[in-house]
Amino acid sequence: MFARGLFFILIGLFKKAVISDYISLNFVDRIFDNPGLYSGLENLLGIYGYAMQIYCDFSGYSDMAIGIALLLGFHFPLNFNAPYAATNISDFWRRWHISLSTWMRDYITFHWVETTKERDKAVLQSHPYHAAWRPLAWRKPQLYHLGRHAWRGLSGA
Repeated sequence: MFARGLFFILIGLFKKAVISDYISLNFVDRIFDNPGLYSGLENLLGIYGYAMQIYCDFSGYSDMAIGIALLLGFHFPLNFNAPYAATNISDFWRRWHISLSTWMRDYITFHWVETTKERDKAVLQSHPYHAAWRPLAWRKPQLYHLGRHAWRGLSGA
């Protein structure tokens, strides 16, 4: 358990201190500070670099926390499962920051959705010609992409 904990700490430290910080200081920050100096391709690579920087930051911190927990005798599940290897947006969110997503699903979203359903039902019953679709969509920014992905799955497109 000690060797595994130390391994996670070192991997996390490498992701954060070497990969993420290097990409940030030597590439992403330069492009984002003055994007007009760079070509479209370089700006696009800067965006991809930023995506890698965010992943290495979050994943690195999570790996270090998992390693420290192992040293203290606790077992935490892995927190990232190669999110950029996902084939669609639903798969991406299942792989990205798993513990946070699970916690939000179990302790915030479930209760919020139940409350929202009751409130929306009251709005729909009291105002049948104004279904309040804009506020529903505003509260669920991922709704469009997840719905589109689900529709494609159902329609076979």
